[in-house]
Amino acid sequence: MLGLVDRACRLATAAAIAVMVLLVVADAVGRSLRIPVPGAVEITEEYLMVAIVFLAMGFTHAEGKHIRIELFERWMPWIGAAVVRLFVAAISLGYFALIAWQGLDQTRSAFAIDKRSTSELSYPVGPAYALVVIGSVIVCLWLARDIIALVRGNDKKQGHEA
Repeated sequence: MLGLVDRACRLATAAAIAVMVLLVVADAVGRSLRIPVPGAVEITEEYLMVAIVFLAMGFTHAEGKHIRIELFERWMPWIGAAVVRLFVAAISLGYFALIAWQGLDQTRSAFAIDKRSTSELSYPVGPAYALVVIGSVIVCLWLARDIIALVRGNDKKQGHEA
C-alpha cells in the first residue's frame, strides 16, 4: 500500500516540477514581452513548492536520501547505532505528527472560511495546506515502519543487521 502511495507522490512531484518549470519559463518570456503570467510567482510559491517539498519527503525518506549524520555510528556496536536510529526516528515521528496535526487544523480552518490567496487571482489556499498534511502523514507512515523494523531487529535498510 505504501508503495502505491509512494508512486503516486513521485508522479505528483514530477508533475509539479514540470508545471513549475513551464510556468516560470512562460512568465519569464511573458515579462520580456511585457505580458507576464498573472499569479505565476504566487502559484509557484503557494502550491507547487509545497507539493514538491511535502510530497517528495516520504519517498526521499524511504530511499534513505535525507541528510543523516553518521559520524559516531561507525564506531558504535550495531545495537548502539540501532538505539540512536530508533531515538531519531521516534523524535522525527513526533515532529511530523505535530506538523500533520497542526496542518490538519489549518486545512480545516482554511476550507471553513474559504481562505484565499492575496494575489490578484484570489485562489483558495486550503488545498496547499492539505498537501502539507498528506506529505507529513506519509513521512509518519515511513517512520513508523522504520521504528517497527528497528524494534524487530530488521535494520537492513540502514546497513546494519541484527
